[in-house]
Amino acid sequence: MQFLNKLYSGVKPVDLMFAVLLALFTVMHVLSWSEEPPSVDPVNFLLALDHYDVATDRPHPTGYPLFVGLGRATSFVVGKAHAYQLVNLFMLIGAGFCLYLLMRKLGRSEVGFASAALLMTHPLSLAATVVPESYFSDAFFGCAIAAWIVINAHRPKILVTGITLIFLALGLFRAASGVELFPLALACAYVTTDKEHQYRRVFQVAVCATTSIFTAYVLTVMLAGGYQIYSAAVARVMGAAVAGKSIFAGAPIEAHLFMLMRLFAWLLLISLPTMIVIAFIWKSRQKDYWPADTLKMLQVAVFWVLPPLAIYSLFYFLKPTYLVILLPALLVIFSWGVFFVFRSQGKPYAWGIISVVIGLQLGLFYGATKSWPMSLYQISQAYFQEQDVAWAELRTAAIAADGQRNLLVWIEHPTLSVYALRLIPWSGKVASLDSIHAFNIDNIDMKTLQLQRIDPKTMRWSKAEKGIANFKDFDQIFVVANENGRPSFKSYNVETGNAVF
Repeated sequence: MQFLNKLYSGVKPVDLMFAVLLALFTVMHVLSWSEEPPSVDPVNFLLALDHYDVATDRPHPTGYPLFVGLGRATSFVVGKAHAYQLVNLFMLIGAGFCLYLLMRKLGRSEVGFASAALLMTHPLSLAATVVPESYFSDAFFGCAIAAWIVINAHRPKILVTGITLIFLALGLFRAASGVELFPLALACAYVTTDKEHQYRRVFQVAVCATTSIFTAYVLTVMLAGGYQIYSAAVARVMGAAVAGKSIFAGAPIEAHLFMLMRLFAWLLLISLPTMIVIAFIWKSRQKDYWPADTLKMLQVAVFWVLPPLAIYSLFYFLKPTYLVILLPALLVIFSWGVFFVFRSQGKPYAWGIISVVIGLQLGLFYGATKSWPMSLYQISQAYFQEQDVAWAELRTAAIAADGQRNLLVWIEHPTLSVYALRLIPWSGKVASLDSIHAFNIDNIDMKTLQLQRIDPKTMRWSKAEKGIANFKDFDQIFVVANENGRPSFKSYNVETGNAVF
């Protein structure tokens, strides 16, 4: 009873409000889950729930064994379609909770509340978590690293033990993420330790984090079937991707420059509010003072943000959701800065600004339509709902045309990838068109079609085969095509070439 009284006495009204926030957000997030995988990577993650095999992209390299393992566990609760979304929800709430505890430890509960609310409602956070994707793990582990080191700054044994486990878990998601967040751990250890023990503490954290990352990498390689299998899979997928984007891997300079433009456009978009607040803080510094804790926070933020940006700039950047790793740092600075700028006027003004930004974020995710720029539309709830509808249409058409003596030919779909072949119900064989540009949906010549057989289990393509004679064992051909931005599903008789309706 005495323990409960002591525990309750330590609870502040803001703590209860934060608990209410987490409960409301959980309901909102669950209601926003996608029913189907919107792109290639989620398809591969779903396949990994039944059979883990990095060699056949179940999931794609680099493997993500812990993410898949957690997905298998949660699939018993919510089913396979939503297994990863539940894992993501736990990580999203966990990241917000870590930010709140971190700032509460520093006596800034309002900053922790605000930054957590901003992070959980950010359109990139939502876009990365309401689908079967793993990107938000970078943000979650970044928050966990910072919170653990700050909270346990005066308990070195607990600090080192916890960091060892956190980096091991992070490495079992993706070892490269451990490398990206390694400088963050060192910076947190440095600014939270007294000068007499700074370098010793940093060295301890560095050794433990490095050991954990290496151990996680070895375990991932073993689970993938060995180094040869794993390295071949990584080279096939990641090697090819980097080779198409980075000049350091042989890509044209135009491709690299386009990648940089895309990266910095998104970086400017997500960091603009923070940059505005920093400008106000700089102005205040000249008139007032520059708090020491603000300097430490900015130092940590630099080591949180710059390493991932360096990797994206030099080697590979594809999706805006890659940048979720930066969001916690940017949003903490923004929240801290807003409360600092409005310190004279009072907290209600700061809360008003925070509320407006949260409203804008939710408006972007839930309010964007196809009339918006495509890059923004693709991180919206409407886009994921459109993909769900596209999947439903494809499944219905495939079931109606299915047959062991029928051939599915994938030409092109307006929004779905050819990797959808891995999940749709089809008992026959599948193939793809060798050249989409030579295809005319209104005038199909079975004798001149250049087709490639596809094995949906491995997504391996055969060499192009000319003419339908090579597919004479089939009765019908079911064609998936893109007709003026709308999916087209038609079946053709093999002997006559006529459409079957």
